[in-house]
Amino acid sequence: MDRGVLTLVGESLESRRDQVKSAWGFSLLSDQPNPDQIQQMAEQIFELIVLSYIPPASAAGADKWELSEQEVLVLELLTKSPSMSVGDLQRAIGVSTTKMSRILRRLEREAAEALVQCALNADDRRKYDVSITEAGREAHRAYRTTKLSSIIRVLAEMPEVDRSEFVRLLNSIRERLLQEYASRLV
Repeated sequence: MDRGVLTLVGESLESRRDQVKSAWGFSLLSDQPNPDQIQQMAEQIFELIVLSYIPPASAAGADKWELSEQEVLVLELLTKSPSMSVGDLQRAIGVSTTKMSRILRRLEREAAEALVQCALNADDRRKYDVSITEAGREAHRAYRTTKLSSIIRVLAEMPEVDRSEFVRLLNSIRERLLQEYASRLV
């Protein structure tokens, strides 16, 4: 490779390292992870997650279902599978049996329209299967649309190079989380 290209690549990496250092307050380009730095990064990711739960001002009053995070997780899982047992849902979202019963009761009975439907399992009458209703699909779509709209606006304002790097990092984190939680996401 041409020495000029190597120098340019090296300068580009050095410039990127300085940008990352100034953004985070420390360099991430080190072979040895520093527990304090990892903790700070995790806290910033958590803060982003919390901020993503705040509805945009344009959506005030749009959430007629007022779904909790765990209720949204149940609806999310049920949009990907036609039916799941109560036990599978419980393991997937990591709640107690009592909490799972409360979540399903709220989704099934306390909304204006049932968002899920529970029925005895045809093969094992000791188990209940849960499926999403059309009203549940509508609630899920409305929730996703509201949350995605603010994320889309933020991403659209980012330079393409930052968006590409962000997506690359998100995919890396996503793959690691999927591996970690694979046994719960049957």
